[in-house]
Amino acid sequence: MITFRIPENSRDISLAYLLLRATLGINILTHGVARIISGPEHFASMLGQSFHATLLPEWLVVWFGYSLPWIEAIIGTFIVFGLLTRFFLAAGAILILVLTVGTGLQQNWEITGLQLIYAAVYAILLAFSGANRYSIDNLYERITTAPSLSGCSCENRPSHRTVTTSTSMVPITLGRKMQNSGSS
Repeated sequence: MITFRIPENSRDISLAYLLLRATLGINILTHGVARIISGPEHFASMLGQSFHATLLPEWLVVWFGYSLPWIEAIIGTFIVFGLLTRFFLAAGAILILVLTVGTGLQQNWEITGLQLIYAAVYAILLAFSGANRYSIDNLYERITTAPSLSGCSCENRPSHRTVTTSTSMVPITLGRKMQNSGSS
C-alpha cells in the first residue's frame, strides 16, 4: 500500500484536482453532446466504415457508435459534478481502454497516443481521489457523517462520528486497507 501525505490546510491540491476533474468531465461531456447533436447515426455510420478493415464486425462497431455519445455524455456529466466520482472515473478509464483496443486494431497510433494521455488523467484522478474536496460526493459525505445535534455520544454510528481538525498531514492511501474480522 502506498500512502502520500498532503498538507491538510492546503486547498491548492483540492483546487487543482477540481480543475483537472472538471476539465476532463467537460471534455468527455462535449464529445458526447456534439455527437448527439450532429446525429448519432452519422457518427455510428462513419465509425462502422472506419473499422471495415479490422477484425471487428461492422454491426458491433455501428452499435457501439450509437451507444458511445450517450455513454460519454453520462460519464462526463457525473465527472464534472463529482457525483459517484470513483465509479465514473473507473468507467471512463475502461471506456478509454476499449477505445484504445479499437484504434490499435485500426493501427491509428496518433489517436492511440492521445488515448494514453486520457488514460493517464483518469489514473491520476483515481489515485488522488482523496483530494476530491470540491464535489457532490464530498458534500454528501460531510452531510451523512456530521455529528448529531442531539448530543448523543455514540461514536460507533457513522452519523455520530467525531469531527476533528488538525494542521498536520492527511494521508491519501492507494489501495484498500484490510480489516481483521475478530470473533466476538
